Amino acid sequence: MTPDVVRDCAAAREQPKPQYTIADAITDAQFYRQQPEYIVDLEKAKRVIDTLLSALEASPCYFKGARLGIPTFTLLAYDRAGHSAMLDWADAAEAHGCRAEKINEARAHAIEWADRPDARWPD
Repeated sequence: MTPDVVRDCAAAREQPKPQYTIADAITDAQFYRQQPEYIVDLEKAKRVIDTLLSALEASPCYFKGARLGIPTFTLLAYDRAGHSAMLDWADAAEAHGCRAEKINEARAHAIEWADRPDARWPD
């Protein structure tokens, strides 16, 4: 049986495209950084920029810090001590009158993170 390349290509184009993730954008950005300008696909470059900018905007504190050049500290959900640090932060923030919304968000994440089966100490 001979393959029908035209039919197979058309069928492949009709398949739903996988979601373009932040990890994809990072990989593409690292690739583009090493390429001469004439190799850059402008549509793909725009998708990289939009995806990474959306990721930054999704974290208002990180976005604000990055724009102002303020160093930030990031905890990953599987950090075994992350939930304890977040609870301590929430207690200190509450004592200093920070917004209840932020404090409640930190405590909710801490409770969720405390039960992660993949918790481990950072590398």
